[in-house]
Amino acid sequence: SAGLFLCDVAGGCKTVRLTNGDYLSSGLGFFIDGVPLHLPTVENAINMVTLDPRTEEPLSNRTYYPEDFCDQASLTADIQKLPPGRIVLVAFSWIDRMPAASIGALRTVGLTISPSTGYLMIGRKDGSNVGEVEGQNKVLEAELPCTASSSHGDDLEVAEAPAAVAAAAAIVPGPVEMAICKKLRGKEKELAMWHLAKTPPELLFRNDPRFDPTSFDGSTGMPSRMASGEELWGELRTELEGLLKRQREMHDELEKMVSEKGSESIEAFIASLEHDVIRLELSLEERQRQKLEAMESKLKRWRTAAVLPSELFVGDLRFDQGSIDPDSGMPSKTFDGEELAPSMHDRLESELREQEKRHKELLKTLEIDGISNVAALVLQGLDDNVARVEAELDDRRSKLGQDEAASGAGQGAQAEGGAGAG
Repeated sequence: SAGLFLCDVAGGCKTVRLTNGDYLSSGLGFFIDGVPLHLPTVENAINMVTLDPRTEEPLSNRTYYPEDFCDQASLTADIQKLPPGRIVLVAFSWIDRMPAASIGALRTVGLTISPSTGYLMIGRKDGSNVGEVEGQNKVLEAELPCTASSSHGDDLEVAEAPAAVAAAAAIVPGPVEMAICKKLRGKEKELAMWHLAKTPPELLFRNDPRFDPTSFDGSTGMPSRMASGEELWGELRTELEGLLKRQREMHDELEKMVSEKGSESIEAFIASLEHDVIRLELSLEERQRQKLEAMESKLKRWRTAAVLPSELFVGDLRFDQGSIDPDSGMPSKTFDGEELAPSMHDRLESELREQEKRHKELLKTLEIDGISNVAALVLQGLDDNVARVEAELDDRRSKLGQDEAASGAGQGAQAEGGAGAG
């Protein structure tokens, strides 16, 4: 079948193909004219490649892990920075549950579903796509109009999806979340570095099955023989000496840091960093809770505003349904056939005016002329995202609770060990 055609400067066209098969088939990959783009990919993460339609060259390539909130914040920020019309390729083999933030961001480049397994998409930064498919072991080939005129490139015309559907239901990480993520990334990087450095250099290779356990120098940690009994050869010896030197430098730096921070031990210092990471994650979780509450409030308001003023009192058992004016929506009688009292009439007129105002504001927000399937999609998108974010936050709270318990247990064991040693 035909593929996605990109226009080069000479007016020719190339074909883009996406796959998310397993390692026995085509694998997870991006291809142009049958030639793979040799880019790093992860099967259970969102792999996104952007292309310049004029040169067919990849402009960016990144992988975003669905369980990592900061990765999702980065995905949103990266997509927001893309110029209109930029071609976006998305592929993954399996993800248990797509995060709401990812769905909101990807809708602006063509996603129209909520994939629960594998997924492939060829989209554009205008909310449209020229092809998407859900499932595993899939191949996606889709067409994009191609001409040799000056219209080729980022300004290539493609039918645009409703912008409201793409943006209205999204949870967009703000500056505060991005700042917390930056700090969290720094703490995680520091923690990973010190975790590596905490091993004393003389123990670095002690459990390495490649070496004879009886051949280690007790002071340096350097083995002299392989497990087979063969003496270490020169190249390997040089490599191990370099690794030992680096480990000794890192371990000395860690001990200096522990002393400067006034920590009781390396273990206590690392435990404090782990607590810092957990606190930052909890701070992000709290920010997400607040956004969820705002989303729920928006959903409630928009569901009310979506009702046509002329239908506001339809189904309201207080009124005789046959007395409702089909144009204004104003009832003239109560359920028992009595004429409305003047005060009730005035109150209902006020409610109708307020509803008309809310309804017009909603139409303006969604950039549509009237309530239609677009509004229904937006409301459904909000509804889906509320449920999705609630599930994500529950999962994250459970994980953070387990991490806190493990960290607390570790600190308790250290305290008991210190007391015993004393």
